[in-house]
Amino acid sequence: MKPNVIEFERLVRAYLAGTVDWREVHQFAIEMEWTNATDFPIHLRKPLEALHMAFLTADERDDPQFRMDRSEI
Repeated sequence: MKPNVIEFERLVRAYLAGTVDWREVHQFAIEMEWTNATDFPIHLRKPLEALHMAFLTADERDDPQFRMDRSEI
């Protein structure tokens, strides 16, 4: 896997573990979008694209109902 995909997965796992906050994963998702670095592996494309969109579209200032909570991820 490409380094950006590995880092995104690491950040999502850290978010689930409670060691990073939503904002950090959100910022990385934005950076991936800006640099066109969202070329996910074929076998993981759908779940990673869904996670990427979840973190990309909602930031920490949004109402929590618009963000996926840990149990939904």
